[in-house]
Amino acid sequence: MKTTMKAVLALTGLAAGAALADGAAATVCTFESTEDGWSGGTLTAATPAAPANGYAVTDATHGQVLAIDGTATSSVGATGNALVDILFQVSIPEVAPALPSGEYFAIAVATDGSLVAFTNSTAEAVTIDADTHSKGEWIRVTTLFDYTNNRCQVALNGELACGGAWLPIAATSLSGIAVSGTTTIDDVVVQSAASTVYDKYAAVTEAGAAAVVEADGDIAVPANYLTVNNLAATTEAASAPLEHSSPTMTVAQAYLVGVAPVAGATFAIEKASFNGSSLTLTFPGDWPAGSYTVKYGATPECANEANNATATKTGSGNQVTIPLNFESDNVLYYKVTR
Repeated sequence: MKTTMKAVLALTGLAAGAALADGAAATVCTFESTEDGWSGGTLTAATPAAPANGYAVTDATHGQVLAIDGTATSSVGATGNALVDILFQVSIPEVAPALPSGEYFAIAVATDGSLVAFTNSTAEAVTIDADTHSKGEWIRVTTLFDYTNNRCQVALNGELACGGAWLPIAATSLSGIAVSGTTTIDDVVVQSAASTVYDKYAAVTEAGAAAVVEADGDIAVPANYLTVNNLAATTEAASAPLEHSSPTMTVAQAYLVGVAPVAGATFAIEKASFNGSSLTLTFPGDWPAGSYTVKYGATPECANEANNATATKTGSGNQVTIPLNFESDNVLYYKVTR
């Protein structure tokens, strides 16, 4: 299975720095009654297994998929930065995949069942998931294209691949999608993104609207954020206080600052800088004051614990400076857990 995205003339991007608008300007393909604008595939009765972060389209019946034997294409595109969600079924190729001629990005299953990516900026395949996937397995792939900075970021079943690394692309916009091989797809969502903040809880309805729960205080919480954390998709659950961390924060407020409302939640880090004696972390939101455990390493597992392992954040803001004492060479990843 290969998924390719085609480039066309650049279009005006949306305002940078705004929150990603879940479901805004979304084009949704559920294949429940028609091919939804795709050509080259056949509607087939089947129910794909739900990924860990839920279906991309929350209210679809999920009783039909688009079966592909050859190539299926869609001319759906997006202005500005683009977020593409697609649920696909693994098939194992007999020959090693490659970037199709004329394309700038592709995700494929390798002959060993791992997932790889190709870009027109790199000659070799980039392994985005070294795990061996089995034929028939369903995977939700989300790709965020940042055309302003000529890069893209991939997530698998709601978890960032490649340790969150950005892959370089030489492209200016999204004008279409092609899927090749013998596979089936479902829940294809293409939407314009107001920023490059990836939200693994984003999901939309069949009509392309945001699937949200309105909490007290007028905070719109994605329904998936509640359900994947074993919470009811209700106003009461979204408005309830966090019991494991800051009792002054509600579940809805935790969503706004990028916190999972479960014990031991790991926080996203937007940027980290080390000046030889201290580490400054920038978060994609205002984290609550409290104590955090800091780990680091050359791999996403962050096997090394900082000498000053417990950092304390006080006050508001989206930055904290932590005095640390560790060898900075080859430190590519940081993990901060409350």
